Amino acid sequence: GGKSTFYVDADSDGYGGPTPGTYCDLPTGYVGTRTDCVDTNVAIHPGATEGTGDAVDQDCDGSESCFQDLDLDHARTSFSVLSADTDCADAGEALASAALDCDAADGTAFPRASELPGTGVDEDCDGGEWCYLDADGDGYRPDATSLVVSVDADCDDPGEASATALVGDCDDHDVRFHPDALETDCADPADYNCDGSTGYADVDADGWAACEECDDAASDVFPGATERPGDGVDSDCDGRDTCYVDGDGDGVRVTPLAVVMGASVACEAPGEASAVAAEGDCDDTDPGVYPGASERAGDGVDEDCDGLEVCFVDADADGARSEVIATSADLACAGAGLADVLAAADCDDSSADAAPGAMETPGDGVDQDCDGVETCYADADGDGFRGDATIGGTTLDCSALGEALVDGPAGDLDDTDGSVYPGALEVVGDGIDQDCDGTELCWVDADGDGFRTDDAAAVVSRDLACNGAGEAPATAPAGDCDDAAPALHPFAPETDCTDGTDYNCDGSTGYADADGDGIAACEDCDDADASVFPGAVEVVGDARDGDCDGSELCYVDADDDGFRSDDLATATGSDLACAGVGEAAAWAPLGDCDDTDPAVSPGAVEVVGDERDTDCDGTERCWIDSDGDRYRPYGEGVVESDDLDCADAGEASDAARAGDCDDENAARHPDAPETDCLDPVDYNCDGSSGRVDSDADGFAACEECDDGVAGVNPDALEVCDGFDNDCNLAVDDAAADAPTWYADADGDGYTAADVSVSACETPAGYVVAASSVPDCDDADAAVSPDAQDVADDGIDQDCDGADATSVVGPGDTADDDTGEIGADDTGDEDGKGGGCTCASSSTRQGSRGAALAGSLLLAVAVLARRRGRVA
Repeated sequence: GGKSTFYVDADSDGYGGPTPGTYCDLPTGYVGTRTDCVDTNVAIHPGATEGTGDAVDQDCDGSESCFQDLDLDHARTSFSVLSADTDCADAGEALASAALDCDAADGTAFPRASELPGTGVDEDCDGGEWCYLDADGDGYRPDATSLVVSVDADCDDPGEASATALVGDCDDHDVRFHPDALETDCADPADYNCDGSTGYADVDADGWAACEECDDAASDVFPGATERPGDGVDSDCDGRDTCYVDGDGDGVRVTPLAVVMGASVACEAPGEASAVAAEGDCDDTDPGVYPGASERAGDGVDEDCDGLEVCFVDADADGARSEVIATSADLACAGAGLADVLAAADCDDSSADAAPGAMETPGDGVDQDCDGVETCYADADGDGFRGDATIGGTTLDCSALGEALVDGPAGDLDDTDGSVYPGALEVVGDGIDQDCDGTELCWVDADGDGFRTDDAAAVVSRDLACNGAGEAPATAPAGDCDDAAPALHPFAPETDCTDGTDYNCDGSTGYADADGDGIAACEDCDDADASVFPGAVEVVGDARDGDCDGSELCYVDADDDGFRSDDLATATGSDLACAGVGEAAAWAPLGDCDDTDPAVSPGAVEVVGDERDTDCDGTERCWIDSDGDRYRPYGEGVVESDDLDCADAGEASDAARAGDCDDENAARHPDAPETDCLDPVDYNCDGSSGRVDSDADGFAACEECDDGVAGVNPDALEVCDGFDNDCNLAVDDAAADAPTWYADADGDGYTAADVSVSACETPAGYVVAASSVPDCDDADAAVSPDAQDVADDGIDQDCDGADATSVVGPGDTADDDTGEIGADDTGDEDGKGGGCTCASSSTRQGSRGAALAGSLLLAVAVLARRRGRVA
């Protein structure tokens, strides 16, 4: 019954692996919990620092910190994202070995990509761009092949042109010459517009001279000709082209092909597109939507215009999504087996019983609510048997100390006592049902005189206290010499020296002196023990009346925990067995270091971090806080402290918040600031950093204090839950659901008028409800509406607005605050004064009586003063 299960710590990192062993005490190389996921590597254990993108779960939480790959081009950013597995191969994830992406929003730009000339994009991430040649900077390039290396990616520097620049510059060193130059002087022989013709010549035979049209080499180009949309040709010679519409500027034109008059021939202005631009934009108001765009899973938008949406799979139809995706014609992802991006992440998409927020089935080894841990049955005393209580487990298999599975041995009726469990050895008459069968073995007291015989006879009883007829507890004294006669027992009176009956069971009667102590049996309370007689020295706690005075001197066990303190304090017992409240016999163990607290005694279970020496061994078990930031990691990490405050280096009390994700770095803990959106370090331990919005609450990780909980952000409502919901660095401050408390500083049951405060916890000196009548002095417990007013002390004890006086007058009671005392008072029965119902003559008579009484009191006072002088 006293053995516990411990686990091998093969790599000596302080965390146990899967190999168990059952021992009475913790053996070397073992620990109390099984939380190490790889017990052959000292760098892998709960509390270890998680390495980003190395495909290793260092901290044993079942997930991995991966680098982000937002544009799915297999190159990474410097930011991290928490993955549900450890391979960093899912969508949006990348290993540390992946190349660093130069543009995380463009899937065409990544190291070793093919560089496309003139696109304005550094596709191969070398820091530069290939641009087309435009030596004279007139916006026209000489041909489709001449290139120049640019130091940036915009192709806007002198001598550079983008891929959209028109070709055909016949003199790339003179800005006056290009295909759209004006050529109206019929006497000027220069071919400015590069059409191979000048003056009055009409090379294309379209009826227009070279100096009257814009291209004398093309017969379909002349003033008034039909414009072909987006072909880069000014067919009607008006200096512009008719362009296709690209309203969102994403480079893809809408279908049907709407047109607009362009600002130039190139169709490069905002909202314009040339004929070479792709068509089929299904939403020309969103630049992220066009054929070939990256599809974002579950957002309800058809980004690539294929009429389909990439949805998350919800295979078990429980409303939570897996990381698996599927293509669907249902853009809302509301069909069977589908889920959108707002759905919570499912930890088991094969079971409809497992989803965030689902009801947890205790102790079945299944994480139904997807919180990463299991609700376990409690085996608080570690005896291998569970009761009906449940606790939040630290493992999924409920294998840690104090945890039990649902199919484990049940029926423990007292989970605080390791000696109580089904099948345990029953101790007779101790008031405890050790074997949990609902009965107790009691000693026999057949005659009900409170004494049991010396034999080992026992009886089964359903009365645990063994107070039934014929029963006796273990505290009942033995030695009954006749259990059928209630008048015969060890402490029965035996004073008649002529009566031959041995009432007190000492084997002697009358004038006999069997023990030779000089006291006759009829004068001695135990003539079988020479150390027991009237006037003998009382031995403390030996359950004998040594001096025959009818009482016993007992040791003190003030908290009734079965242990007495080392100061050996004594008190007269309520019975000879020293079994009363606050009493202990001599055989009760010493060592109680706090005899006012029944939870504190040698052998008690040490409560970690409560800053009390519960087991009286002179030390305290504290939580580990290696970096001294006053935050402790999750798990069972404890350290033995030589003092009780858990405030030394490496220690933390139970008040310290759990959740330190790096207990070697004081800058990282759940309340650490994390405001730099470019810093990839997860300082506040919420599993997210930078501009990531893991909880989809509209706030980036660098803008809120916990990116793992959607209800925590700067716009959230503060409520009484022990968390900083609104991220203002204060917990439960001005909480919306905080109850109102009313001041009762003096604890007299009456609250002060108009003094209240809203708080989640009860403030000192406040109560939950206001009294119907307010307290007129909340600093004095003797002053309240129901107090008795003391006359002539200058204090209004009963809060009626006046102090009672001792002036005597007819018609009033002794505590009448109106100043009159009368034996015939019938109008002031409440003692508050002012109850007079007499006529005016009675009032005058009362005043006259008061005056006479005042004169009498004055005379008595003067006489007393004179006597004082004589004396």
